[in-house]
Amino acid sequence: MDNSMFDVFFYLENHINWVVKVCYYISENNNFVEKRGTFKLYEVISNKAIKVLNADGIVELQFFGPESFIKLLDISCEEGFFIRIYENSKEKIFTLDNNALSGNEKNDIYISYNQYCNERRKIINECNMLLNCDSLFSNKSKVYMFSNEPVLAFFSDIQSLYNKSVLSILASGDFFFNSCLLGCNDMTLIDINEYAFYYFEIKKAIIKKYSYKDFLAFYDDLNNFYNKFDEYSVFISEDTKKKILDIFNSSLSDSFSIISTFFWSDSYFFNNNINIDRRRNIYKKNNLYIINENNYNKLKDYLLSESVSVNTYAESIFDLDFDSLKKYDYIYLSNIGDYYSETDILFLLEQFRQRNLNPNGKIILVYRTDNYSELLKNTFCKIIKYDVSNGGSLKNVILFCSFD
Repeated sequence: MDNSMFDVFFYLENHINWVVKVCYYISENNNFVEKRGTFKLYEVISNKAIKVLNADGIVELQFFGPESFIKLLDISCEEGFFIRIYENSKEKIFTLDNNALSGNEKNDIYISYNQYCNERRKIINECNMLLNCDSLFSNKSKVYMFSNEPVLAFFSDIQSLYNKSVLSILASGDFFFNSCLLGCNDMTLIDINEYAFYYFEIKKAIIKKYSYKDFLAFYDDLNNFYNKFDEYSVFISEDTKKKILDIFNSSLSDSFSIISTFFWSDSYFFNNNINIDRRRNIYKKNNLYIINENNYNKLKDYLLSESVSVNTYAESIFDLDFDSLKKYDYIYLSNIGDYYSETDILFLLEQFRQRNLNPNGKIILVYRTDNYSELLKNTFCKIIKYDVSNGGSLKNVILFCSFD
């Protein structure tokens, strides 16, 4: 694939017959209209298009053209969730008066990524508003119920986080819970997503309320989030409880609406083709705190003791006032490299290195695609790679970045 035009993270040809999700645009009446669909990948036409199979038969979707183009392509992994394997690396700058543009002018309003990388997020947000499509990250985005990252490998090599300071992207909250199990009493959590913080309070309350056996059973039926709210919400503040109830009462009535409103329905945990025992094995494999009853009880006691100090920032990690943050022993950035450019990631590493990393501190990244090629060649930091793919279909590598 021509990388001047595309960002392709895996060879598409290797995934024939896999399920893919596609976001693409088609020209209709001189306007580009967004289309989304889930298909089976049927054929790849090199540097031109893919053919996908749906109920109507075989459909050809072009990667990049004046009348149609694919914006995003995600593929289903054997674990049951989706991961991005293709992204159009040229953004289309839309105008409010798109009907006034001629065909040639439409062809000219594509610009390369490198020309606007410093304003990338602003441009994407403007396009999202004009096209009325969901942004990948916003203050009300869906969240994953459990981590789908192999963080267990990271925590298995650490004996204690007592008196260590940790900053983490919140996401499902699992990095926090695993850190607490190892005695961390100083955590900073960052997430632009308001729903992530609501779910964090819910999950923390569920752990405080229920035994290990009941915790596992709770997640077997997602209606428990609503039906058992009065039981576990005794551990949630009144202000937060009211906000959650406002959402529940206006949006949620059954398991399906819970999934479609708050959680990624393509997450491995919600894949209906995976039986309950397999679901449990998958999310237990990734988390130290639920791998057995003893660890769970230890975490539960720790949370009930209120021993951990938590600072939260409900904003984009790129908008942080780095000078206002403390210094940390570990900074966990998850797999944000799957969603932001390498330029963005290098910017983050440099900001944290200069302002927020203790001596011998480490920044941890999950390396899933070929998104860190330049970083791995860079000499400004020392990188140790740990392959923790766990036999799954993803290329999972944890990167420990340190600075001399």
